[in-house]
Amino acid sequence: MTIEELQAQFCNKEIAQIAPMLQSTDSAKTIQLNGLTGSSYPLLATKLIGNPSSTQLFVLSNRERAAYFYNDLEKLLDDHNTPLPYKKVHYLPSSYKRAHTAEEIDKSNAKLRSEIVNKISTHPEGNYIIVTYPEALAEKVAKAEQVEEHILHLHK
Repeated sequence: MTIEELQAQFCNKEIAQIAPMLQSTDSAKTIQLNGLTGSSYPLLATKLIGNPSSTQLFVLSNRERAAYFYNDLEKLLDDHNTPLPYKKVHYLPSSYKRAHTAEEIDKSNAKLRSEIVNKISTHPEGNYIIVTYPEALAEKVAKAEQVEEHILHLHK
């Protein structure tokens, strides 16, 4: 069974109920889904998103769930080998190794977070799919003007 066949079999009833809500003309929409398990969330999400005409934000309850959701979504949308400038699906992590200690910075997550925030802020018209969790959203980000003031340009 292919992913498309699985989506067609699994998602038709749910899509029929959710799609009209997403297509309404309200400016912002929040939909909360309950009763799904495992990879059924990203499976349904990929079917609903299709080709996004606006930025989609998925906030999951914790880091682990967000990482699994992102990984599944990336595979389902065939975005896992795409270079960062062309990616549709992005994972916005927290910069810290543990949620409750601000002392231990995870350098790879801080770099990834900076790249994604920079991409979104410099190209706000892009239709991105962002997967994150509450701790990462709560983390402050410097304004673009403040970052620009502190950049040191070196020339040979």
